[in-house]
Amino acid sequence: MKHLFVLPLAGALLACSKSTTTTEGTGIAGTWKRTETLMDPGNGSGQWGALPANEQSTVTFGADGSIRTANHWYLARYQQYRVLSSSQLRIYGNADDSATLGYEFHKGRLRLNLQCIEACKDGFVRVGD
Repeated sequence: MKHLFVLPLAGALLACSKSTTTTEGTGIAGTWKRTETLMDPGNGSGQWGALPANEQSTVTFGADGSIRTANHWYLARYQQYRVLSSSQLRIYGNADDSATLGYEFHKGRLRLNLQCIEACKDGFVRVGD
């Protein structure tokens, strides 16, 4: 009889844990400031490092699926995005220019896995919203 009570309770607890968001807050939509980067020379030794103020940039992922940035070295050519899952998004530029990027939230920061020959990632902090 105890097992009949334990199973529904366990199911309810699991359902609650699945409903918690993996996006740490309001998700990817909003304005983000690039403050760190990881570049790997090809041997797996890449490490995260803070960017000097003159190399920082901002990107806004609009709730309408738009991307706005004037100075991000990688994202500037893209105008739209679509979240595919809790770890991937697709970005779109002109004509056939699109890419699928991995992303994650780490300690309140957004980390984008950019498409480079070697590993490269950018880290962002949310600003202004």
